[in-house]
Amino acid sequence: MTNHSDDWTTCALETQPLGPFDDWKDAWATLPARGSGWVMAPDAVLPFHATNARRFLAADVADGPHTSVHIRFDGSRWRAWRYVKRDGDTHRERRIRYASVRIEGGPPGPLEYAEYWELASDPFDPFDPTMRVWTPSVTRFLGFTSRET
Repeated sequence: MTNHSDDWTTCALETQPLGPFDDWKDAWATLPARGSGWVMAPDAVLPFHATNARRFLAADVADGPHTSVHIRFDGSRWRAWRYVKRDGDTHRERRIRYASVRIEGGPPGPLEYAEYWELASDPFDPFDPTMRVWTPSVTRFLGFTSRET
């Protein structure tokens, strides 16, 4: 279950590719040690703790209010990105809360993400390259929230 905010704000979002990594330990090392988030292991979804390193398939970890690291295993390698929110007007942002994710050990509340859209060429108008439309870009993990959805 999701709950979208209708409050859009403008900002800039910097995407910093990390990796790819052949070893899960190298991917794990990119996660912020003091961050808050979740890790999907082969057998469970767990809260992130930097000292509990283990083989994993995915992770989203927030490092403060403006930065997060996201990692996904694609079947052969771990791909990772750091997203940094900055002042600017290249993106639109709104908040999303996911209430139906079950994390062993229980998070303090629903998962909260920011959804980002960016201006891009209109894929439905190839004859006018100047036409730009807002298109979905990425979602960035913000942390856990105690607010009801």
